[in-house]
Amino acid sequence: MPLSMLGLRNKGVVVGLRGKFDLKIFLAELGFVSGKEVEIMQYTSGNNLIVGLGGCRLALDRSLAHLIEIIPQKEL
Repeated sequence: MPLSMLGLRNKGVVVGLRGKFDLKIFLAELGFVSGKEVEIMQYTSGNNLIVGLGGCRLALDRSLAHLIEIIPQKEL
């Protein structure tokens, strides 16, 4: 499922990236690689989310978050 569909304060594990090659490289350089745990920390006004990733917080546009494929932690 896409990261953009994960609920607030829920965790998941990255399993893949979708989209054009340059976007995949960009997301991977931010730290969205297979096996990494992510958490939705906050929904902001507009179309953004704050994501916890490896001890950092990142703001992502929902369209970018939709390209990150995850497995919700409860399903692992």
